[in-house]
Amino acid sequence: LPNLPINTVCYTNGSANEAIYVGADIGVYYMDKTTPWTPFFTNLPNARVNDLQIFYPTGKIRAATYGRGAWETDLFVVATTYTITASAGANGTISPTGAVSVTSGANQTFTITPSACYQIATVLVDGVNNPAAVASGTYTFSNVTAAHTITATYSLKTNAMTGTQTANGTIAPA
Repeated sequence: LPNLPINTVCYTNGSANEAIYVGADIGVYYMDKTTPWTPFFTNLPNARVNDLQIFYPTGKIRAATYGRGAWETDLFVVATTYTITASAGANGTISPTGAVSVTSGANQTFTITPSACYQIATVLVDGVNNPAAVASGTYTFSNVTAAHTITATYSLKTNAMTGTQTANGTIAPA
């Protein structure tokens, strides 16, 4: 919290994270057990706040200022994040790789790239093979609301060649 005068303090009753709002000379700040002091200016003034009140029926906080009016906005929401663990076997990569943090509701795309002379063999999404990701080389987790895994494996490219023996012991194609 910046070194500045605090004019009012408001505690959220029944908050699992013990949320606290403070009205200061330059706006409103928020903190809870998991979030350090954070400026909270969403639809609130960047001015001296003299009073804060939480209006529980609508989930709003109201800020009163001297000469700038009364302001109202939704209570602060701590963004939930989930981890997508991405890994690749030998002879290729997946990008991004490792533990990737994704905000709840966001999308995350992974690119699967085989090394030279290799092809994508499998792409396991939460343990289930995804042939579309094998074919395209990409996979997107849409509207993430849980932790996930994605694992890629690679195999050596092989080419079948059919030859025929001609008269006098030559093979075609040569």
